[in-house]
Amino acid sequence: MSPTLGKAVKLFPRNLTARADTLVRGNPVTSRPEDAVEVSFPGLEFDHRNLDKVFFPGITFEFHHERGAFVRDFDRKGPVAGFFNKSEIHSGIFLAFVQGLVKRSHADPAPQKTSFNFTPPAGLENWRVVRDFEPGDVAVVLCNRRSFRDLLTNRLSDDGFDVDLRTRRDRVVTSGASEFVLLFGERARFLTKEGVIDPRLVPAGDLTRSMCSPWQYDFADCGCFYWASNKPDLVSSAHQSEQLLNFQRRDRSAKSDEAARPEDWMVKFAPDWDGPAIYSHTQLISQWTKLDVVIDGKEVRSHTPQHVPRPPVLLSRAEVIHRLRQLAPVEHALAVEYLYAYYSLDLPQGPAGQPHASPWQQPERPPGAASPVQLLYSAGNEVLSVAIDEMRHFRWVNEMLQHLEADPVFGRATRVGLHRGSPLFDLEPLTDDRLAWFIKVEHASTKIGTPSGTLDGMYTQILYSVENNRAEFNAADRDRIAHAVKIIIDEGADHEQRFLRAHEALSGFLKQKSTPHLRVKQGPAPQKPGGDAALLQKTVDGAYSVVLDSLQIVFDSEPVLRPAMLEAARRSMYIMDAACRRLSEQYKAGALFTLPASVKRTKRAAPRRGAAKARISAVTAVRGLGGALQGHLVKMRGTRHKELGARLEGELSRLKQEFETAAAGVRDDAPPPQPHPR
Repeated sequence: MSPTLGKAVKLFPRNLTARADTLVRGNPVTSRPEDAVEVSFPGLEFDHRNLDKVFFPGITFEFHHERGAFVRDFDRKGPVAGFFNKSEIHSGIFLAFVQGLVKRSHADPAPQKTSFNFTPPAGLENWRVVRDFEPGDVAVVLCNRRSFRDLLTNRLSDDGFDVDLRTRRDRVVTSGASEFVLLFGERARFLTKEGVIDPRLVPAGDLTRSMCSPWQYDFADCGCFYWASNKPDLVSSAHQSEQLLNFQRRDRSAKSDEAARPEDWMVKFAPDWDGPAIYSHTQLISQWTKLDVVIDGKEVRSHTPQHVPRPPVLLSRAEVIHRLRQLAPVEHALAVEYLYAYYSLDLPQGPAGQPHASPWQQPERPPGAASPVQLLYSAGNEVLSVAIDEMRHFRWVNEMLQHLEADPVFGRATRVGLHRGSPLFDLEPLTDDRLAWFIKVEHASTKIGTPSGTLDGMYTQILYSVENNRAEFNAADRDRIAHAVKIIIDEGADHEQRFLRAHEALSGFLKQKSTPHLRVKQGPAPQKPGGDAALLQKTVDGAYSVVLDSLQIVFDSEPVLRPAMLEAARRSMYIMDAACRRLSEQYKAGALFTLPASVKRTKRAAPRRGAAKARISAVTAVRGLGGALQGHLVKMRGTRHKELGARLEGELSRLKQEFETAAAGVRDDAPPPQPHPR
């Protein structure tokens, strides 16, 4: 294929369809079997069972019969051919015993030879045994149906069936009137030396032949809300806008689709789901071409991919840095806005009336379904998940800046946008108008790379520039920055859907003028000085300051310190969360989220000073962390919230202790991090 027909990719091609040097339409994202997403039964990209059935050279097994594993086929030139004829397969050649190398535990990583009896329980239990085998020696004991029946009926005790496997000699062994064939080999290596799945072991089509494809028998049996992308359950159509039509329905007429009601298909085990209203197995196999393509949950007969214009100009390294410095404060502002909206909700505390155990205090999911308290929980959970994502994006953008040898930015934008006409940063409860604004903010941009575009448009141009401007960005830049930007873009699209789900959950509340779903009904207002509510607001501000100061310490530290320090910094979020919840629950007031004066542009990390100096610098910064917050927590000892204050004092103490431990963990002989080649 001409290199002009696609673009170069960073993935090293491993499987047969990924060998092209360019991005080929239809190429799988995961190009190696070890990268495939497993749910064990059977898998997402391919059915992993179809690899393990050829684990022994020259023999193909099937593991799913309830009575045991049996031979499906064998190589006429292989060792098994000296003991069995092909005709005996129809009578039954069973796998009675197997031995392979298995890792017993994580504490003992060296694999050990282990033998297994393959009499029932069989089925998938036998497959899971084979799946655990490490590369190396393997032995199988085969027998005919009569000998296998002797094992099943205990006429032949496996305790007395003692075979010396150390001789490694293929042979027939007997026990009474029963005969067994003992074969030795090495567990099949499924990949060639190039990393390609060996087509001699697994012919083309075998990996996916047992998955939910319309032309396969088990497609009709898959009657659940499943993960298989090519097996939708409920769809909409050109004549039914609601997603409630059974994808396997026989009557696909406009009249039938328009008349469909939710109760017709929404219940999985309703008679219509498995009855004559849907294609039978035979009809599905012979008429699967009548099934439409499904795009975004809707059946369509044809699809024209949307053309996305490429940015006319590639950004330089300096321009990418400038864009990232714009985006970091915006991500910060969005995270705070979403958090305020979340804490404004009349959030439930769960069936026990108490939140989860320390340190994370998110309420438990209430029991029941579609009750008011359940709907509030669902909406709040969606908003909180987006806020957490935005906090992570804020961190990632600063990590990208540091990778590009630029100063991180911890300030907060005054406008939630990238141009002068963007709305001002504001903290408001989650009203109907506010939720509509959140949906608008997260909506996918149609203007790529322009200042008036939405956030994902800015990120899209950064991604395009980093991947294509080879004069300004090297392989390390593409690996580090492009990966993070892709996730941010993908999560941005998901954020819009999460807010839409929150709107759906709150739809009954939003129609009421009294806003019964809100506990905090206005923006942040300072509480009466000297009161407990004011103290809680100061506690939130103190914790907010610790969050930002912790991040500054992390980014000021040596790279080797940062992973453990980031984990310790999470405790500052737990403190802020607990104070926000108490303020909302007890006083129906919102946090002020006052931006601390300590927020400043972090200076570029100094050249490596050695592990000892790195420890001293980090520990010194940690010891001054949270001074103002500690003072507020001490004052809480004399209030009705003394138990909360004591708990948060413990969290702050553990935070500082974990920070110091992380700093002390740097060895004096630790090698310096290697700079990325330019």
